[in-house]
Amino acid sequence: MAVEGIVFYACSKINDGDVIVTYGYSSVVEATFLFAAGQQNKRFHVVVIDSFPRFEGRKLLEVLSKAGLPCTYLLISAAAYMMRGA
Repeated sequence: MAVEGIVFYACSKINDGDVIVTYGYSSVVEATFLFAAGQQNKRFHVVVIDSFPRFEGRKLLEVLSKAGLPCTYLLISAAAYMMRGA
């Protein structure tokens, strides 16, 4: 139930046209994005920042891309550049 509460609250913070930057992978973040896009029909762009050695963000990128969410994948070294548009 805690995850559902977090997802519901986080979705209330997502608006159409938002650019959301996230780092790595989190099942709660994944559930939030999928719920906001699928159940609430919100349109937003996700920027997944990742880093060595685990590259866990690839998993989030794959799931979100398969769900039809527009995503950008960057390594941590490019994060400062991307933050200007978020």
